[in-house]
Amino acid sequence: MQESFTRGMAGQDHNPEFRSLAISCSVTLFGHGSEAPPLQCFRTGYSCGDLSFRRLLEGLLMACGVPDVAKTADRLADLADKYHLHGNVYRKSRHAAGFAPLAMSPVGGHMLQLFVHKDYVDSLAYRSHPMGVRVKDPLPISTYLLGVRGTGGSAARSKAPTAGWGGRAGAAGGSYRRRMYEENDEDYDEDYVEDDEAEEDYDEEEAYAEEHYRSAHTARQVQGQARLFMHPDVFLDSKRAKMYHYCANMTFFNTDPDTKGSRAAFLQELRAMLKEIFHSPELLDRAWKGVQAL
Repeated sequence: MQESFTRGMAGQDHNPEFRSLAISCSVTLFGHGSEAPPLQCFRTGYSCGDLSFRRLLEGLLMACGVPDVAKTADRLADLADKYHLHGNVYRKSRHAAGFAPLAMSPVGGHMLQLFVHKDYVDSLAYRSHPMGVRVKDPLPISTYLLGVRGTGGSAARSKAPTAGWGGRAGAAGGSYRRRMYEENDEDYDEDYVEDDEAEEDYDEEEAYAEEHYRSAHTARQVQGQARLFMHPDVFLDSKRAKMYHYCANMTFFNTDPDTKGSRAAFLQELRAMLKEIFHSPELLDRAWKGVQAL
């Protein structure tokens, strides 16, 4: 996908091929520098209509082996409308061509918050300019998210001596490891720390760790946006990724299914509809295999 992008992918990250694999996201809840900073867009929402949501929905239903795709898509759109969830974009009459921003919904904005394990994030995400153009930075995104900054292609890291926060490392409240334990409110084990007299003789690993720690705590705020490859195997594995959903409207966000207009009530109706469609283990198994084959 990135090779195609480099060669000049039409529409850049609005290209259906790109969108079938990756999503746009802000790198932090409190940052800016993206088209949709979370704190500015959360209450009212942010979206665009330059693709066919109806075609995506019908493609998913077809892959799941649903017999009457058009009728089922209409029923799902009706249910979305009932809960003010822009069901109109899933109707056949809506045209995909051109930019058509969505009207403001009484439900407000929705946020999908994603966490990717540090061991996998560099293979799944990259820092991005608008339209998905990759930021030219030698640092992997995992390092950037810690506050270590690149500057137009060269890494900007502190080069200060590693032994001196107010003199010797011991004078600043113990070694790097001790500070980390104290800040994380964890039990401190003396077995992991050298004698105070020997703390100035850091090995290479300890020196790098302290330098990295200082860089992360003195760098500017993390800003901007990223593109994230939504690999199903990763996001269905809670050890590698976690997802959370939030809604700006607290009535809709209510977790009580007996509350009229709540997300819980919506999910209850949606699950009942899906249970009616996939009413046997065989149908569920066929649907799952169909989704995996997409």
